[in-house]
Amino acid sequence: MKTYYFGNFLKLILISIFVSILLVEIFYNKNLLKNIISNNIIFLLILLALQLFYLLIYNFRTYSVYKNFLNKSVSIYFWSTFFFKSLIYNISINSAGTIYRALVLKRMGIKYEKFLSIFFLLFFSYFIINYFYILLEVFFFTDLSLKLKLTYFLIFFLLLFFLILIPKIIIIFF
Repeated sequence: MKTYYFGNFLKLILISIFVSILLVEIFYNKNLLKNIISNNIIFLLILLALQLFYLLIYNFRTYSVYKNFLNKSVSIYFWSTFFFKSLIYNISINSAGTIYRALVLKRMGIKYEKFLSIFFLLFFSYFIINYFYILLEVFFFTDLSLKLKLTYFLIFFLLLFFLILIPKIIIIFF
């Protein structure tokens, strides 16, 4: 019982520290922030809406992958709160969200090895998707030579091939 209260107290302290640091930075840069917000309010709202949409899709994707690979019945509401808490922890302290995810999944009866294998699968797929977006940008919006563009495509397809082989490797070792 004491550890529960200590954990809540520690959360409150950390959140207070991060909020106070954020408020101090906002106070010192308030004129710059006012100029940015007043000049680009519509652009900022579009970016925030797109980021929220992206996080919701990413949340549902990780939920689907964990649910299908682990054969656990978890409600989407529980998963979403769990997912967004881990994102907040990752923003607050580097890799704290990953540790939080591992601890919660362990309480749910999921082995750490399975968590890591699925985590790396998701990480590599996230990496491949972002690399593909960068590749499209390089291909259509730069003045690079065709040889360099084709080299980027070759690297992308090699990474994609490796990503396709990961589930087979996971099955072999686990």
